[in-house]
Amino acid sequence: MSSWFARRTTGGAVQCIGFETITRQLLTLLDGDRKRLGLTWNQVALWGYSAGALMAGWLCLQLREACAGMVLLHGLAPDARLPRPPSFEGPRPPALVLAGECDVQIPPRAVELAVQALEKHGFSDITHHVEPEQGHGPSDHEFRLMQDICALDLAVRCFEHRDRAREQPPAGPCARTWGDAEPRGGGPVPVLLC
Repeated sequence: MSSWFARRTTGGAVQCIGFETITRQLLTLLDGDRKRLGLTWNQVALWGYSAGALMAGWLCLQLREACAGMVLLHGLAPDARLPRPPSFEGPRPPALVLAGECDVQIPPRAVELAVQALEKHGFSDITHHVEPEQGHGPSDHEFRLMQDICALDLAVRCFEHRDRAREQPPAGPCARTWGDAEPRGGGPVPVLLC
């Protein structure tokens, strides 16, 4: 399912284990970049694709302040397999949850359950969209939804760049996303978790 945690079955229930270190490291990275760029959490959006969606959701639940938003693209949300997150006062950020109608890796029903898991964690502003005739990869329409809802135009370009050059560090517009981005009119600056 994912390389950032291991699974253990105890009494028939599957639990995620071994995720504490990567969680700590990513929260430190996010907070460091946020501070370096002079951003508040309400200017940062978390974005995750496939297994990265579960991590983006998990990190969002660890934050002491609400971020600007969260996009879970063809992936799951934290559920009973992970421990209870820290308590949180105030509203959770808006979430965009996307699924492909023909996705066999993360079927639409699994994404529907992810939406229910987000609701259990206090998310109330959730946009859930199932893209007709779409598999596990994102469609052009889904990219437009992400742009419209979260102003993630740099994320779209970085996702495309990642597919072309997985082994190379981010360059061009992607480099801006990972560290040199300027807030666009006070809007969210994406932090990518692909």
